[in-house]
Amino acid sequence: MIKNYFKIAWRNLVKNRLFSAINVMGLSIGLAVTLTLFIFIRHEQSFDNMYSNVDNIQRVLLHTDGDNGKEIWATVPPSLGPTMMTDVANVEYAARTLKNDFGGTTSLRVLEQNFTEKDLFWVDAELLNVFDVPFIKGQAKGALDRPNTAVLSETSAKKYFGEKDPIGKTFTVDGKYELEVTGVYKDFPNNSTLDCNIMASGITTWVFKNPSWNNASFETYCLLKPNTDLASTELQLQEMLNKNMEKENQWYTFSLQPMKEVHLYSAGYDNAYANRIGDIKEVRNLSYLALIILLIASINYMNLTTA
Repeated sequence: MIKNYFKIAWRNLVKNRLFSAINVMGLSIGLAVTLTLFIFIRHEQSFDNMYSNVDNIQRVLLHTDGDNGKEIWATVPPSLGPTMMTDVANVEYAARTLKNDFGGTTSLRVLEQNFTEKDLFWVDAELLNVFDVPFIKGQAKGALDRPNTAVLSETSAKKYFGEKDPIGKTFTVDGKYELEVTGVYKDFPNNSTLDCNIMASGITTWVFKNPSWNNASFETYCLLKPNTDLASTELQLQEMLNKNMEKENQWYTFSLQPMKEVHLYSAGYDNAYANRIGDIKEVRNLSYLALIILLIASINYMNLTTA
């Protein structure tokens, strides 16, 4: 019986070729566009899900009144990270990241050759406790504990050292810092907010060793204990600020942003180092568009078939 249905359908298609082509093509294009949009939407919603602790990871935001009114910054003072680990009970680890030269391009000297690098970050060693970073060579534990050490992404290791084993070899950053390679990690996937090509030990630089509460140049992530109340933690952050800075000198306050919201809910924030920034409004608009296209294609198909 089913075989006969297929025969009848095929005969109708062949008999009415122009009608069949228009009808099938219209529905196919509608389905293809809808599927493509939903794949993109799914990709945007999947950001940072590869980290096992993603539900407990928070980024610290800074709120201030700027020249253009209230502003939210993705960067905070350098003193915040280490102070959180001692003064905020709910924090297991806190890690700071600072793009080299505050976002500028880095000059590298590797094996007597010169290179430029856009994504070299100075980081706290605790960053490897907050995020799961799979290592190909070396190991995450202790990789950045010492000054003048760095770990490379798999692509960067091949770019700068070719097929040679980079472990133990050195390279120079901006003619000032000579760093030893202590590990190679897998490239961050394209749905990860973190996208460092090189992570260097922050305690190599003066700005990590001499933190202050006055400037705000560090993106800071913290790993909270399970089932932590965010409101309570933010209150502890304010108490910590009051303890370390006179009230009349406080030009900012802090809040916490869940890691799952960093990609899609940060489009209006200033000073973020991430290259991959999404927009929840765009995702919502594309969702509506996909549904409208699917609805139009279906109605068009049914109308043509009925006619």
